[in-house]
Amino acid sequence: MILRIPGKAILVIVSLVTTVLADGLVYMPNDEGVVTVIKPGPKFETVARNDIGERMMASAAISNGKIYLRGEKHLFCIGNE
Repeated sequence: MILRIPGKAILVIVSLVTTVLADGLVYMPNDEGVVTVIKPGPKFETVARNDIGERMMASAAISNGKIYLRGEKHLFCIGNE
């Protein structure tokens, strides 16, 4: 995936998992299990970077306000109850 920030930079991401947009934020997981969250806009803004602790080789799924991440050994559900 190539993320272009007009007049600023080009961010190239090589990964087997897909970037998703949810609730106005971009979730960019990588194969190593680190999920970077950015806020779209004219300025590059990293909101969070979280390590799930295991490799990921599947894209995130979004349902009912929750994000599901499939790790090598576990299925993670992220969201409010």
